[in-house]
Amino acid sequence: MADISASMVKELRDRTGVGMMEAKKALVAAEGDTEAAIKALREAGVIKAGKKADRETTEGRICAATNGDSIVLVALACETDFVSRNDDFKALAQKFADSVAAAATVDNPEQIAFVDGGTLDDALKAAVLKIGENLKIASAKMIKGDGTLGAYVHHDGKSGAIVRLTGASSDATQGVATQVAIHIVASKPIALNRAAVDQKTIDEEREVYKKLVAAEGKPENIQDKIVEGKINAFFKDRVLVEQGFCLDAKQVIGDMVKAAGGGEVAAYEAIFI
Repeated sequence: MADISASMVKELRDRTGVGMMEAKKALVAAEGDTEAAIKALREAGVIKAGKKADRETTEGRICAATNGDSIVLVALACETDFVSRNDDFKALAQKFADSVAAAATVDNPEQIAFVDGGTLDDALKAAVLKIGENLKIASAKMIKGDGTLGAYVHHDGKSGAIVRLTGASSDATQGVATQVAIHIVASKPIALNRAAVDQKTIDEEREVYKKLVAAEGKPENIQDKIVEGKINAFFKDRVLVEQGFCLDAKQVIGDMVKAAGGGEVAAYEAIFI
């Protein structure tokens, strides 16, 4: 029996849109031959000869849903903006988010139970036949935990964010959680706080600033201080808790959250189409 790697399964799924188990089963039967596996899937009627699943899915809709101490953000991708704005597609995307929230997991999302019966994979196949476009679960994010959960999806469905705040939940914390989610979509922070920024990113920024400061002819004895000042400015501009609120830059996100209930931003996720 051929050794079927995770990368082989991923490649077949990317090319055909079939579920993980279906892809692995086809590869096993084809002894690891991807093209033979695709041919067998077509012959079985799982994918069409027209290869809808090969078409690019660059449009879509993002939806959010909550279930107890879990909040999810799911992006359902399609081929055209026309379909992404269709009410039936919007409703389907929301049902996908509701299904993922009910399952409280984003692992192997295609195998999650669909709210209307069957699995999300079954629902995808049925929707492809009905709509006539390739559809995929482009991304699924989840946050779990106590505190306050908040979400925001932009009106066009192309961007969204979810967030969790620590501390007791209240109307005030719920309101600020939504504001933080709006800010994340608008400002696109690269990390929650300084500690979460990749060291490679910091080192690269520092090197750029060193060269800039040296090129400006600043005295050597103050160059390091100037560079560190620029690094601090970088953090304030790029990490969530130090950013100025998108609708009022005088309000710092971390301070806004504390003022609303004494907690802090524990986690966030965002999706952009």
